[in-house]
Amino acid sequence: MSYATASAENFSLVGTDATIEASPCFMFGPSIGIAYKEITDEGEKEHTFQPVEQFGNETQYFSDCILNDREPEANGEEGLMDMRVLAAVETSLRTGETVTLPPASRSRHVDAGQALKLKPAKQPAEDEMINIVPQSK
Repeated sequence: MSYATASAENFSLVGTDATIEASPCFMFGPSIGIAYKEITDEGEKEHTFQPVEQFGNETQYFSDCILNDREPEANGEEGLMDMRVLAAVETSLRTGETVTLPPASRSRHVDAGQALKLKPAKQPAEDEMINIVPQSK
């Protein structure tokens, strides 16, 4: 993945019990919602989400954590969980072998009450952007 490659709005994730096909999945904006299809032996299930103000919500949440002296949900423990998976992927790519991770536990979990519902911001016109090359149109 990269912000500097040709535009791509899809990916497939293949697992032992299901396949996930997502599109659109990377871009954001006032009219773009994420969608994916879950494919199992039992059939297919579509999942779609309304557009959200991704960066505004993240900024507001993080600012609130600073102002109220709270640890953000995506803390060091969350980062360690991410790195654990990325290291396993890297090992698998290097060796060609399946890497099985033992179960891991977390002291905290995401709560639906944390979700913010800011309206998506107005998308700037190309002439309003500085040093930005639009990736998709």
